[in-house]
Amino acid sequence: MQYPMETRMGKLQDLILACLLSEGEIEYSEKQYELKAEFKSETLDYLKSYVSEYSLQPYVEIHHRRNELVIQASSLENTYEKWYRNDMKIFSNRMDPKNMTFHAIILALNLFGVRKYESLHLKTSIQKEKLPMLTHILRYHIGDVSIVPGQREIKIFNVVQLFDELVDTLTVMDSFYLFRFLSVHDRKKLRA
Repeated sequence: MQYPMETRMGKLQDLILACLLSEGEIEYSEKQYELKAEFKSETLDYLKSYVSEYSLQPYVEIHHRRNELVIQASSLENTYEKWYRNDMKIFSNRMDPKNMTFHAIILALNLFGVRKYESLHLKTSIQKEKLPMLTHILRYHIGDVSIVPGQREIKIFNVVQLFDELVDTLTVMDSFYLFRFLSVHDRKKLRA
């Protein structure tokens, strides 16, 4: 299926935001802005499927040997101006939910999230003092789930609640990749 250009650009922006939410960085090189982010090898199929589904190949290069994706798009200059101050990634100076999208959060969790004992961790390179504001924005988009800023990461507790609240709003692929964060014990809770 060929999506309209507006939809494709929206999905590209979601991917850009997801990368920036984690440890992706926008750099200026060879007279253009580009965003680079490392992903986990087990999410390669998910990433390829997303890029293919929305025909993002002209903007997104996937280097599977290095587990790196590179995005080159004209919108990166504007995004850089919003997200960076003095070459430091700050996310935003304003508490505005429009600076993030629900789908970007799900993409970030699925591509870059790690399950550790009782929580889901998302490493980030956003400046530490901006993380409390970011957690409020995340809560705005994904509901009343316990989200705590950590040292260079965001922790989401009660992964079962997160999955249970979001599963009806996710695509099959998104819910499958989010489901992999559930332990056997968590899956039993869902069945009960």
